[in-house]
Amino acid sequence: MINGHLHDNFDTGSSSEKYKVRQHPKKKGKTRMRVYMALLAVLMVSACSNPDIPGKKYMVDGSEMHLYCTGTRNELPTVIIEAGLGGPTGFYRRIQDGLSPHLRVCSYDRAGIGWSDTRDTPRDAAHMVSELHRLLAVANEPGPYILTGHSLAGLIMRVYVGQYPDEVVGVAFLDPSHPDQFSRIPDMDDFLEKGKTLYKYAEYAATFGLTHIYNPITAGDWWDYVPEEVQPQLTYLFNRSATYVICRKELKEFMASATEAKAAGNLGGRPTVVVTAGTFPDIENSAMESEYRKITSELHKEIAALSTKGQQVGIAKADHMSLIVNPEYANRVVDLILEVTHEAKADMDMKN
Repeated sequence: MINGHLHDNFDTGSSSEKYKVRQHPKKKGKTRMRVYMALLAVLMVSACSNPDIPGKKYMVDGSEMHLYCTGTRNELPTVIIEAGLGGPTGFYRRIQDGLSPHLRVCSYDRAGIGWSDTRDTPRDAAHMVSELHRLLAVANEPGPYILTGHSLAGLIMRVYVGQYPDEVVGVAFLDPSHPDQFSRIPDMDDFLEKGKTLYKYAEYAATFGLTHIYNPITAGDWWDYVPEEVQPQLTYLFNRSATYVICRKELKEFMASATEAKAAGNLGGRPTVVVTAGTFPDIENSAMESEYRKITSELHKEIAALSTKGQQVGIAKADHMSLIVNPEYANRVVDLILEVTHEAKADMDMKN
């Protein structure tokens, strides 16, 4: 989500004269009524289409948080999946389903995302890490953990390791955010402000039911790879205005989260993998795409270097979203996470 899939799909301009249609005075009232009834029908469908919630909700410091755990706890560390900006648990179903035959794996919705209640606290990494830590304690899902995260989660996981180093034995970064990405990637200096504006327009569109007619998120090419059983859940969530409110809040706190991630220090000797997507379909200029790929690879190498046991792995044909939903790429990601998990288990055995 941090890459922004809304940019080319929401028109923020004003209507021009060519869109005005001359109407007979007697027909104006009927036309307005038809529009009102159509919007009302859309909103009624929205209100009645709340799908079943997978997993459980736990009360954490006065509000409910959603946690979805699968697989049997065994001698291997538990994998915790941290989502990208505004991303609900359903985005990572293929990865969770691939891991669960081997070990215990949990995904969750941060406050305001998916099935979790909103909170008044800032949406920076430090607050989100504290909430996750409390959630895992309340749900009785003990460590040690392998933290696995996508996009914005690259910052959040580094903060978690810094705050709770004894709980984390390995880390898997999936096309992660880097604290300096906006200053080092060309033409990205105004991305944060543009992103907040676009999420605001998306919020308005969802409020008036327009995302039921066309939603740029569910219209993306990668959407076809999302498991069919998850699509109704995600469609429901991305037709809610609250989803875009929290996206804007998390984006607003990106620089605060970046500062916190830098301050968290390195990853020590924890087994670590950084998976880099190799394509950028939103960039039409081939020269710009090549430069973006080069800089992104450099940033990800720096993240891998935070651990003495870090490695970077590229998946050439994957993009930021297909990496987690395309079965071919998701299966490769699962294998890499399992490699980190088994290496971490071997390290634990040596210490014991």
